[in-house]
Amino acid sequence: MLVAEGVSCVLDGRNVLRGVDLRLTAGEVLAILGPNGAGKSTLLRVLARENTPTSGRIELNGRALDQWSAVELARQRAVLPQADSLRFAFEVREVVRLGRYPWNGGTSDKEKQIVEDAMCAAGVEQFAARPYTSLSGGERARVQLARVLAQIWEAPERGTHFLLLDEPTASLDLAHQHEVLTAVRGFAARGAGVALALHDLNLATRYADRVLLMKDGTVDTIGNARDVLTAANIGRVFNVDVDLLRDERSEHPWIASRRRSSTT
Repeated sequence: MLVAEGVSCVLDGRNVLRGVDLRLTAGEVLAILGPNGAGKSTLLRVLARENTPTSGRIELNGRALDQWSAVELARQRAVLPQADSLRFAFEVREVVRLGRYPWNGGTSDKEKQIVEDAMCAAGVEQFAARPYTSLSGGERARVQLARVLAQIWEAPERGTHFLLLDEPTASLDLAHQHEVLTAVRGFAARGAGVALALHDLNLATRYADRVLLMKDGTVDTIGNARDVLTAANIGRVFNVDVDLLRDERSEHPWIASRRRSSTT
């Protein structure tokens, strides 16, 4: 389990996170939603130990996050940031293989198979031999997903492994958004805990088990996706009016937003 209790974070003199509590368990997908500047990315970086909280505590599998060595932590959780800084013309397969570095990334048949399986899960196996720099932005995003999947492909002997994703669908077309989130759900079904920041509420209703709504660095609401994503909650957090549209072909409502008039 990944647990945050009373977590606050000050960056450049600003309270970016204030008293955040959450629990992420094995097998679940938690979508973190909120307007720009709500603290979604900072929360993920704090959970990943990339930023240090000012107060509060974080535990990974019953042990304080700051007590894990870098290698131990890399074997327990993988992080996909928004920005992609890789500019070398490695083959796609080699980029994905970088995810196996915490495991000493050998060339055994087992290691090769993990890389192949991760590429298939992310839908990038068809261009495994292409230079990474020749890919589109969306293709690169899927390769990076394959890399972090490969990093924690196997569950640890004890506890749970965790996948932290910051806007994994931002540069993807409609079909690949669903392909990527289907892969994420499949990874959770194998026992991983997944937390991902999203902007698309309709994707959250379809793929998330639970939703955390953030506003101004705090947790506004957290719970089952259907219970949290109500017109009242969405309107309060995003300052928009919404309609929840029902379609007999789907169990998930469609969230249609409209700009709130200045007179309301």
